[in-house]
Amino acid sequence: MKKLLLLLLALSLMATMLAGCGEEVVPEVDGEEQQPVVDTDVPEDVPEEIPDSTPTVNPEENKPVTSPETKPVKPETTKPAKPSTTPEKPADKPAGSNTPEQKPEDKPTVKEYSIKEVHTIIKNTYGDDYRPNVEIPKESLKDLFGINLDDVEEYIAEQPMISANIDTFIAIKAKSGKGAAVAGTLNSYKDSLLNGAMMYPSNMPKAQAAKVISHGDYVFLVMLGAAGDMEADEATQLNFAKAQVEKGTNAINNYFTK
Repeated sequence: MKKLLLLLLALSLMATMLAGCGEEVVPEVDGEEQQPVVDTDVPEDVPEEIPDSTPTVNPEENKPVTSPETKPVKPETTKPAKPSTTPEKPADKPAGSNTPEQKPEDKPTVKEYSIKEVHTIIKNTYGDDYRPNVEIPKESLKDLFGINLDDVEEYIAEQPMISANIDTFIAIKAKSGKGAAVAGTLNSYKDSLLNGAMMYPSNMPKAQAAKVISHGDYVFLVMLGAAGDMEADEATQLNFAKAQVEKGTNAINNYFTK
């Protein structure tokens, strides 16, 4: 815009100068009116007319351009990512690592034994040949068998109502660490039957075959079984009595080792 104004100003000055130089003043001569001499030659120094370079302004073009209304863009909200509940897979061991993987140690399972269960097994094993049918009182454990009751936590003891029969079953759960003492007392009772007790000859093979077995603090006296042939010799009767007692001891051992 400044260049255009400067150009117009320059053209105006040049036009004024040309107008001033177009007429010469001729001196008057006496008696004659001097006509002005008009120089028809175009002076060499008159610059050519410079065409008007003022740009034609279109009023429509000068209107301010109105930008289309721009609606504000609603910022997109990104939902937070849902935390993954899948546990991350542990990193693989580096190659060449010979360190053995440590597995949690399995705690040994301690089985709970029951003298009531053993009692049931014994009765089922012998069936009708299980003759004890009377519970032995706790006081008799001490007076008859010599057992220290302070060593006993739980017990089952039975014998026949008829004293002529010596079939006996005793199951004792001794207090911790007292199983050996209880077993020793029952073995002493068994030996007393053989060394001085008065008994019927028919009971001797069974007394000789009787067994005391222990599994920790669980102690058992097994003097059970069917009656043997009284007409057989002593060796045969003893072997028969041992086989009868062994049925019971095997059943007890199987219970504690299965």
